[in-house]
Amino acid sequence: MSRYYLQAPTGECVYVIENETHQSTTTGEIGTPTHLGNNRYRHLILTTGAVDVINSSRVVKEPCGTYTLDDKRLASILLPVQIKDAQYAELDDDLQTHYHREMAESTLITAIPVADHIPIEAARIPDGGLPKNWQPSALTLIYGPQFSAAMPGWLSGFRQHIKTTMSAHCSDVWDHQSKTSMEFNIRAFYDPPRTKQVKVGRRQETRQTWMTHRLTLDVADLIPGADLAAATGNWEQQTADILATIHEYSQTRTCSHCDGRGFMTVEPAA
Repeated sequence: MSRYYLQAPTGECVYVIENETHQSTTTGEIGTPTHLGNNRYRHLILTTGAVDVINSSRVVKEPCGTYTLDDKRLASILLPVQIKDAQYAELDDDLQTHYHREMAESTLITAIPVADHIPIEAARIPDGGLPKNWQPSALTLIYGPQFSAAMPGWLSGFRQHIKTTMSAHCSDVWDHQSKTSMEFNIRAFYDPPRTKQVKVGRRQETRQTWMTHRLTLDVADLIPGADLAAATGNWEQQTADILATIHEYSQTRTCSHCDGRGFMTVEPAA
């Protein structure tokens, strides 16, 4: 799984590290650790620049190999003030209750490698604010909403956008048959034109007839991007690609001489 760090224009960086305790000490830690469950904690670390390793230190206690008498007034040949582990093991259970185990404190330093983390430049939020359909990834929950535009994410509502946009170029747009594709019905009028009489109220009108191209294209609802700018670019590019495909089909004409079995492409005017 790819991991990231944020890089500000000043050169400062924010790293995310995880370890098995919230009692660790790391220079530059921001805020309080977040409990992830299963004895895992997330820490935000601010550094002056990109680094390869972040050192996390915590105090640990280890047995000294001795036990000390709780109440010194009970000291005797039978109950010395201090005994070793082997002596403690030889005591009766009722005598062991008079002792406590001596622990020594030491500092444990853990080197957490971060050289493979991918930098994300802190992108400026657009002047109009973030689009309402922008869905940044869960990284925003880690770094904060001020970095939403810099995070990977998705723009939602692309299917409705395509349905609305392409309705002006198609006779029908169907989006209810699949969640991942859409059907576009595009009219191909006859050349030479064919007509039919249509009754409109009390009048008869002459209208051209056509055949219909039924075109199915993959259209997802979420458009991804490495950041908001990339997702916006992908949105615009996919819109342009679909429009170009529909435009290509809309430029065809049904061949009257072939009785609808052939099609011709309309040449653009010089």
